[in-house]
Amino acid sequence: MRRHAAATGGSATPDGRAAPRRRVRAPYRRRSGRVAAVLLYRNGGHRVVWPDRTEDVDKPLFGSPYTVFEVRLGRHVTEFRLRLPAAGDGVFFEAVAKVQWMVTDPYRVVQEQVEDVAELLRDELLDGLRRLSRRFRITEAQRADEAVREELATGRLGFGRDIGLRVRVLVFIDLDASVRAEVSRRDRAGVTMEADERVAEAARRRRRRTAP
Repeated sequence: MRRHAAATGGSATPDGRAAPRRRVRAPYRRRSGRVAAVLLYRNGGHRVVWPDRTEDVDKPLFGSPYTVFEVRLGRHVTEFRLRLPAAGDGVFFEAVAKVQWMVTDPYRVVQEQVEDVAELLRDELLDGLRRLSRRFRITEAQRADEAVREELATGRLGFGRDIGLRVRVLVFIDLDASVRAEVSRRDRAGVTMEADERVAEAARRRRRRTAP
């Protein structure tokens, strides 16, 4: 899974979506019960301050953390659009992905530099579902939608586990939009073929008129 470069502060991605983590100033003072704080020390140890407990791993007896991150807790929903390839060249199902996610390992979120959940999971979804969606023609959007939902329900794809998130992904193929796009494409192709046939017929007529 692709990572992002480490952030220097703030709590939103460039397009305004809320990010799972943000860097804060030390010494750390909790301002919300909806976050866990991750304190990093120069010896490689860390402390995770949950709302109800503290976990230390190789934390030094003396010394202050060199950097602190707040990681958002609770359940969150992120939505984005997907284009899943259908059978045939240059044909796609238009779909919407709804990602329900929550942080289970704040330290992992910090270490993996998770910034934009939607962008991270978009590539994972495309990679995991493209071979399945290519089994169906664009006019079989309903069957493709059912197959995608069944595949996601099995949990085999396991999104988010390696970056400290618990993720549930729902994908909804826009049946009307996908069919309309294919009909429009076929109409354009038909118009182009008719125009080519008229040009070819005109050329044949000119050759017959000029033939000896």
